[in-house]
Amino acid sequence: MKRKILLYMLLFLCLIPFGVTVVGSLRVEGQWSLAQYGQLLLQTPRFFEGFWNSFFYTALILLFNVPLSLAAAYGFSRFRFKGRFPLFWLYILMILLPFQATVVPQYLTLKALGLLGGGGSVIWPNLFATFGTFLMVQYMKNFDRTLYEAAEIDGMGSFSLFVWLVLPVCRPTAVAMAALSFFNFWSLVEQPLMFLDSPSQQPLSVMLSTGSLEGVAYAGGVVFSLLPLLCYLSLSREIQAGVAGGEEKPRAGKRRGRGKRWCMGFVAAMAFFTLMTQKVSGVMENQVAVYTLGRPAPVLQGREIVVPRSCVYQAGGKDVVYVLMPSHYDPQKLQTVEIPVEVTEEEKGYCALSAALERGQQLVCYASRPVTAGEEAVIRGEAFDD
Repeated sequence: MKRKILLYMLLFLCLIPFGVTVVGSLRVEGQWSLAQYGQLLLQTPRFFEGFWNSFFYTALILLFNVPLSLAAAYGFSRFRFKGRFPLFWLYILMILLPFQATVVPQYLTLKALGLLGGGGSVIWPNLFATFGTFLMVQYMKNFDRTLYEAAEIDGMGSFSLFVWLVLPVCRPTAVAMAALSFFNFWSLVEQPLMFLDSPSQQPLSVMLSTGSLEGVAYAGGVVFSLLPLLCYLSLSREIQAGVAGGEEKPRAGKRRGRGKRWCMGFVAAMAFFTLMTQKVSGVMENQVAVYTLGRPAPVLQGREIVVPRSCVYQAGGKDVVYVLMPSHYDPQKLQTVEIPVEVTEEEKGYCALSAALERGQQLVCYASRPVTAGEEAVIRGEAFDD
């Protein structure tokens, strides 16, 4: 009984962060609302860019890492060759070393190969991750070697033994290894943060950790967690059997297929919302008319910065202007940057400003909806263009 109470307490502690994330995603300005999810799924294109970056990075890594891990484990457990033990201990050492200890060699290697800054800098190092090999060796080394000998007498070669004899027997452990590797690669942060140049190439895990989804971060965290959660629920018995080194318990066919359908349905839903967001975001983008600094004003001659009064907004009880600058996330797009100003003089709809502004900068003069700092905007013309 005491053991169960302790386990329930540990379960509760583990669920606190996810519970806080769920509650935070449903609270908007002190009210219960699904507004965060609506904004995330229909008005935040960068969220889907991050999601599909994570999806394709993880899928490509697993596509090569899982077969390589199985083949390497088969080699270590099946064959006796010179240097086998030192090489295997090197595999174990690579598991024990944290990323911070290998970041410099990885950086120099990727730079020398010309992969630094692109998606390959995340994919290539993880293709040869050693955890899967270590886990599979622990299972395969207990394989009955008399089965190898019997199969060889029947004329089976090493590759046929691997495909038709070893893999079917190791299925639960292989599924557990693939699932645990998926959880790890899905949550990569340090490696893409240090090796990728463009913010548009970052996976969703990095966007959530760096504040790129401010305002919808809680909802993004919930959606980000759904695919690993569905994956675990659909493969829970295989994972438990594989980690324990036992045989997979039989499962009803309907239940086995239901978990796979959940995962496939979630990915299909994300593809649908991606297409919807591409259609809706174009309508929802703030359409603005701008005033370019440096244009001659009809009044207040001799003043350094003169702009139309409609370019000056109120934010927090202070006068501010919104300057359009290339987005840090995607330099091909523009976002608004809030700059405080002081109005020193006004005349006939124009005002002189005291502010850190430069000639050629574009100020938001009119907008299709209220302007906020950090939002993306589309220029539809020049205001007061005579």
